[in-house]
Amino acid sequence: MTYAEDRRRTEIARIEAALDAVPWPPFVTGREWKLDIDSTGEEAIWIWVVVPAYEVVEANEAAWRALRRAIRETLPANGVDVWPYIRLKAENEQAAEPK
Repeated sequence: MTYAEDRRRTEIARIEAALDAVPWPPFVTGREWKLDIDSTGEEAIWIWVVVPAYEVVEANEAAWRALRRAIRETLPANGVDVWPYIRLKAENEQAAEPK
């Protein structure tokens, strides 16, 4: 394993551990994330919070705000020093599993 591969695995493990530490509300059914470069040229993380439907979030607006705040606080507290772009994704927007 090269140094770059080892570093990448460590980074992925740190991100997963940080996201596992977030107190996810019951209406969240999944999460997806991707590291990439944002429009400023800096590395950032895009996090998609999967919910049954957007109406669930509208009905739980305070919990949605608290979740976004928790993600933004938990990532750096766990050594993940990238800006999080947090997005919603309804379950029906999930990619279909190959047959």
